[in-house]
Amino acid sequence: LERKAANTIDSYKYHLATFLSWVYSENYELGQMKPMDLLDFKECLLRQNKSERTINAFLSCLKGYFDYLILNEIAKMNPVTSLLRLKVPHYKQGRLTDQQLLHFYGYIDGLRPNVRAAFYLMLGSGVRVSEVTNLTKADFSFEDGQLYIDIKNAKWKSDRRIPIVDKKAAQIVAEYVQS
Repeated sequence: LERKAANTIDSYKYHLATFLSWVYSENYELGQMKPMDLLDFKECLLRQNKSERTINAFLSCLKGYFDYLILNEIAKMNPVTSLLRLKVPHYKQGRLTDQQLLHFYGYIDGLRPNVRAAFYLMLGSGVRVSEVTNLTKADFSFEDGQLYIDIKNAKWKSDRRIPIVDKKAAQIVAEYVQS
């Protein structure tokens, strides 16, 4: 009902099924769980070599699930505390080398026109794949010689108007939109 993405719903299903399987195998009472019980679950995930991000995703899902259980008077408290979260190692993606960029551009230049334009649009503007796939011709406009795209219904409700700043990308996208 909240219009979550299909993959988000699938993730929730996976997290909840995994958790509930663990709850029943360990003979916990769902409505009586305490933070220390969730600590046991977190340790179970760690023994399975789940990553910090994955474990935090489980905890985030469970926090919402226990809020739901409270609303439905199945649980009296939410045992998911921020103290259970794991620190996620900081990872910074490095820039592609000029040679890697040339190789990549060579590859996308050989793709079908719509796919080629989509890649150039992402590279020239920074928009997400999901945002590009939802665009229509009406979302493109020219203003003072600059090509803009209007992103609507975006993730995190970040509707915005974005210029395509890379000249080659703007040219390729404009040619495709006009065709």
